[in-house]
Amino acid sequence: VRGCSGPKALLVDSYSVTEGYIAALSESVPVAYLGSKLFDSECLSLLINYSAETYPSWYDEHMPGTRTCLGVSYAPLREEFWQPLPLRDGKRWRVLVSMGGADSEGVGLATCSALLAEAGLSEYDIDLVVGPLSPLLEESRSLAVSSPRVSLHEGVSDMAALMDEVDGAVTAAGTTLYLVPG
Repeated sequence: VRGCSGPKALLVDSYSVTEGYIAALSESVPVAYLGSKLFDSECLSLLINYSAETYPSWYDEHMPGTRTCLGVSYAPLREEFWQPLPLRDGKRWRVLVSMGGADSEGVGLATCSALLAEAGLSEYDIDLVVGPLSPLLEESRSLAVSSPRVSLHEGVSDMAALMDEVDGAVTAAGTTLYLVPG
């Protein structure tokens, strides 16, 4: 970037980016980062984290000079994806949420809650899969009881059959990702 003329800012979109790399770039040009890595740095001019669960107070404390755009409304989607898909022959769309058998961080429940809160997804039903080791099993059960849009699946023995019934999936990037039909 040094020595070249023209760039007013640089957008970095990579999981491999390091704090040192951002610091070096920011010496020459304002840097915007598109991602969810947590940096304890003031080198970024703009952070765009479109995760369903973000931590605004963490960013305020550790990156006070950085402008933040947080939440799913900042997802970089092309215009054709802005509106929900139409109902299929009168049937509602179904989305599978599965974060692995234990989901020790409760990401599945947080994802499910975020999907329920998103007004643009009100036509979608959610199939939440939890394993018997989930620390939030009771909370998941409560959510399924309180929301008619959520079907809870505990200890699924035939994941392929369940995946065959849904229209899309939100999964952890582990082994489950290989199971999702293409």
